[in-house]
Amino acid sequence: MNHTRLWIVSALIACLIVASFLVSILRAQRAEAPGASVLPIAETAQSAVSIKDTFKKGVHTISGSLVVPDACTTPIVDVVVGGDSSDPQSIIVDLAYPEDTGVCLQMPTSVSFSTNVTAPEGLPILVMVNGTIATTTP
Repeated sequence: MNHTRLWIVSALIACLIVASFLVSILRAQRAEAPGASVLPIAETAQSAVSIKDTFKKGVHTISGSLVVPDACTTPIVDVVVGGDSSDPQSIIVDLAYPEDTGVCLQMPTSVSFSTNVTAPEGLPILVMVNGTIATTTP
């Protein structure tokens, strides 16, 4: 009689394990369904870019920081003077970083950057991050 009780308890435990597994699969599929309100870390982390412009002897030194998806991400900085060479309109700082860098802890991290450009004093600075205009803070 003890063996019968043992088999019944074993079968009940096995049924509970299988049911728990099925419920977890259904929850995971529901979370991945289209229309779910889950945003990638890169989109939520990209907010404002902090910049500082120092002008000395015709050269702007533009430095600052921005938030990237993880600590393994290194931004690529490209800077150009917008407008004609005889009539410059603005300084465009283009920051780019890859969306996924592989195996790294996905935790938003602030990274620093610095670049130099020769341009007249007093030009406005436009900052772009991955092709979109970013909000800048001093």
